[in-house]
Amino acid sequence: MNYDLLAAAEGRPLNFGSMLHASAHARITGPCGDTLQFWLKIEGGIIRKVSFESDGCEDSVICCSIAAHMIEGLYLKEASALLPDDILAAAPQIREDHEHCAKLAVDTLHKALTAYAEQPPKVPLKQKLKQFIHHEKRFHGKSGHTPPARGGRHV
Repeated sequence: MNYDLLAAAEGRPLNFGSMLHASAHARITGPCGDTLQFWLKIEGGIIRKVSFESDGCEDSVICCSIAAHMIEGLYLKEASALLPDDILAAAPQIREDHEHCAKLAVDTLHKALTAYAEQPPKVPLKQKLKQFIHHEKRFHGKSGHTPPARGGRHV
């Protein structure tokens, strides 16, 4: 983790940046004016990958980077138990007047976890196709008769 902390402090954390095909995303602007965003890739109830963006100070970036690393590989319930004090304990160099950065990081992660939990369940493609075929058979009947095209006529 020391390399990650150093990289974050130098403004180049390994997990910085948006994520394509994320399972969840959240964005919060704190009272200090910093805007944080987290993206989560979740598979089988486990957080597989986390990335973030922050337009805030280096303490904000460090808190986000640590939070991201702390929850990668955790089950959703475990990740939702993350507290600002957990981040601060892992990053003792955070200035006292910037400890709110840890709370903002946790709040943003919790918002992403909530967004994921509130999503409707995804239906696998195979099941969607079966539903479509079943619907087509019911709508068009067993005769194979299809209604005319839009604006078209029966011949």
